[in-house]
Order: sequence, then structure tokens, then C-alpha cells
Amino acid sequence: MISPLSQSQLSIFLASQGLDANTGNYQQASLYPLPDTISLDRLKTALEALVMAHPYILSRIVDKDGMPWMETPDHPQREAPVIEVDGLAQAR
Repeated sequence: MISPLSQSQLSIFLASQGLDANTGNYQQASLYPLPDTISLDRLKTALEALVMAHPYILSRIVDKDGMPWMETPDHPQREAPVIEVDGLAQAR
């Protein structure tokens, strides 16, 4: 599905132009430390359910006739990849 940006979305899009010289993307990255006892299978299932319930999480901005539009997948991918990363605490 593709739709025009709301005024708020357009404002964020315009403000983000040039923030990341490599991609031009507006991203808000966060790191959440998780306990060693967490079940990765349960976490993965919960995140997949979240995306299925709220597919706008996967939205992206696309160009349509020179204007930015919001594209949201009609059928989001059900399976989310899980990437284990060790050593992030040392990288901070």
C-alpha cells in the first residue's frame, strides 16, 4: 500500500535529508541490554506478532513522481531474522 505522507511525516522526512550522508535515512537506533536468561524464541515470536499487528513498523519512504510517499507492505514477512551479537558492552 502506498499513501501520501502526513504533515508530521513530511516534516520528519524533510528534516532528515542529509542527516546520514551515506543513506539519507532517518533512523532511531537503540540498544537494549537483555538478560542472559531471555528466551530468544519467545522474543522472536513476540516481535513477529508485533510486526504482523502493526505493519506500519516496516514502512519506508519512496519517491513517486518526485514526491515522498509512505509504502507499507501489504503482506509483511512473517519471519524475522535473529542475529546474536556478543561483545557490545566492550564496544561502548
